[in-house]
Amino acid sequence: MREKAFLMVMVILLIIAMIISGCGSDPSESKNENIDPEAAKTEFLEWETRVTEIHTAADEVLDAYNQAVTNLSEGRVDIFSVYDYINNEVILTNEKLENAMRLAIPGDALSKKHQETLNSARHALADGIYWRTKAFKRFLEFLDSQKLSLMDEVKGDFEFANDYMLEGISKYIGVKAELGLIEDEQNNNE
Repeated sequence: MREKAFLMVMVILLIIAMIISGCGSDPSESKNENIDPEAAKTEFLEWETRVTEIHTAADEVLDAYNQAVTNLSEGRVDIFSVYDYINNEVILTNEKLENAMRLAIPGDALSKKHQETLNSARHALADGIYWRTKAFKRFLEFLDSQKLSLMDEVKGDFEFANDYMLEGISKYIGVKAELGLIEDEQNNNE
């Protein structure tokens, strides 16, 4: 059941990516560059591995934040401990991950078009991490002031983060599809 849901999400992201990346664009664009398809695939997979590691770490930071907030709401930890943890661990780690994502530059074996798309994807993913950091900071403002309106802003920041994350993922999945890597994965799984 879980695999089926994952596959469905991947198909939806692929469709979005194809729309965003201009499915059906002129294939001669990348052929004019004399790109080695196998080198481009290898370069993409290396880039994807770096980006996935950073994204996974950012998701783990989000999970740690959520656990800290849950522990606070259930009275398992005090407000000062949560504040200190979010301020000194969660935010600092997330800022480092944002910087790492911004530095995940795709290689030269990819076509210029694919490099541009992947650069746009990494910027969107980094912006998603940035908006999470902004939400974490705004939550600390809430802890300081107890103004409930700040929680609406926290929610909005997380929504921005999710939008950017989906945009980034859909862009790089579009490149993955154009390189034939999704088809390769499906053939290997059969």
